[in-house]
Amino acid sequence: MDAVAPVEGDIVIDKLRPSLFEFTPAEVILMNLGVTRLVIAGLQTNVCVEATTRSAHNYEVAIAEDAVSTDGIDLHTGALNSMRVLHAESLQGATCWPTACRGIARSRHRTTVGTPTTGTNDTTPRPAWASSG
Repeated sequence: MDAVAPVEGDIVIDKLRPSLFEFTPAEVILMNLGVTRLVIAGLQTNVCVEATTRSAHNYEVAIAEDAVSTDGIDLHTGALNSMRVLHAESLQGATCWPTACRGIARSRHRTTVGTPTTGTNDTTPRPAWASSG
């Protein structure tokens, strides 16, 4: 998606585990940049987003609720509620997103989602419960 594709000057961190901080140079990079606040967005609210939130011990954390998704509304809602207990701030609405993300490093992790109607892999970023089928 062009709207969230890295642009010149962005730092791209490839991750292979649920948490951004597990087996990546993210912590060192963020510390060297003086980052104190993370705005987290991505797929699998109850897996990758929550794992990264739980691992972000040295940061203020905000979850961009309209920019996270998972395989079911119950899993999504449960994960968001769990992260609120962890004192993660909730960001909602497109107006706060660009301001909150200005100057923040992005991570990249390709996640595939199986569609219930075809059983094939689909990388379209959308909530699974909102798909037509």
